Amino acid sequence: MRIIQTFLSEDELTTAQVRERLPDVPVATLYRHVAELVTGNLLQIVREEKIRGTSARTYRLALELAQLDAQTVAAMSAEELQAAFGLFSAGLSADLGRYLQQPHLNPLDDGLTFAQIAVYASSEQYQQLMTTWHAALEALMKQGPAPDRQRRILATIMVPVPQLTSEVDQ
Repeated sequence: MRIIQTFLSEDELTTAQVRERLPDVPVATLYRHVAELVTGNLLQIVREEKIRGTSARTYRLALELAQLDAQTVAAMSAEELQAAFGLFSAGLSADLGRYLQQPHLNPLDDGLTFAQIAVYASSEQYQQLMTTWHAALEALMKQGPAPDRQRRILATIMVPVPQLTSEVDQ
């Protein structure tokens, strides 16, 4: 997670640059985790250079996994979905971290919130919610910066929860 968060603040990094930013992580551990992130398609190799007989790779986050359309999600494996969600979560965590580094925090006035709720909805009710939600957000998303507007990040996660047998019987 820390490696991903490091990449969220930079466009591209070499393993040596990541090592500079995470000096407390043992070198072997760092290389192993970078390799796992590449295997999991969270990091992409953008360049490879030969330096003194070794290969120096430059990586970037696979940011296309942070925002996926419905067709892409439908075609993804469980492992790919987990990787995409990990990147999405890391991005949110990094955004919150940047907010929390401000010298004068005012979460209430700034509108910082995060919550988790559960609702029961039919497919039709869920689609109506999404249609209404998208319509309400569309106007705001078209607006640009202005002196009286603060940029805000709205993240949504809708996870269908498998029904318990007792719920189905009701």
